[in-house]
Amino acid sequence: MTKPNRTVALTNDVELKGEYRIEYLLTAVSSYGSPKGQGWYGEGKVATVSMDSETQEAGYLVQMVLTGWQGNVSGSSTTANVAMQGPNRVTAIWTTSYDRYFYIIVQWALWDVL
Repeated sequence: MTKPNRTVALTNDVELKGEYRIEYLLTAVSSYGSPKGQGWYGEGKVATVSMDSETQEAGYLVQMVLTGWQGNVSGSSTTANVAMQGPNRVTAIWTTSYDRYFYIIVQWALWDVL
């Protein structure tokens, strides 16, 4: 319910009709960065979760690379779709990349050889 309960005084005969819809909570979790798309979605809707970036800094010359999402998702990139048939929790999966570190080592080795 988005508004507090209200009391209404009826002075004439009236017909009241209540309308509702079922919504489920999508929770997106990530060890790095801030996931987007979490919140409440109507039953049967398709929610989309994403990250701003596929990489996050994890230290000097080390990056974390987003490889996909775990949970009730389809898609295997920075963006994934979630069918909202009930509450869902999805988790971003990251792997460690030392590419920049290896680049420095190779450059240093080449410089030392020359």
